[in-house]
Amino acid sequence: MGSPRLVLLRGPSGAGKTTTALTLRSRWGRGTALIQQDVVRRHVLRERDVPGGVNIGLIDVMCRHALGAGYVPFPETVRRHATRPQVAEFTPEEMLEWYLPDDRLGVQGEIVLGEEMTLEDTVEWITAAMPDRTGRSS
Repeated sequence: MGSPRLVLLRGPSGAGKTTTALTLRSRWGRGTALIQQDVVRRHVLRERDVPGGVNIGLIDVMCRHALGAGYVPFPETVRRHATRPQVAEFTPEEMLEWYLPDDRLGVQGEIVLGEEMTLEDTVEWITAAMPDRTGRSS
């Protein structure tokens, strides 16, 4: 399998992060951890999205533990959100309040995948960038 790798998917609500992560995990199979900020923040900690929230530290610990064992334009996120089961949970106006254009971390190796990429394009690109994961079955 090679050394552990971390794939961090960032982007606004509706960008396709969860769908991409679930597809990758299905393709790569056992040994692939999926840590979702919304799940940790909302369901595990019952915390609001606030700067410096407790969820950030917990996610850090969870990622480090698991490793030890884009960006999409706003109109596209609204289009994708309209196809999700969560469509009734928040409005495009609320999403706009959260949206940060060109929200980059500025870390080495950061890649921005464009809105023109399909789910399959994205999964194939990430898989190719991580050759030790190629061919793993679920």
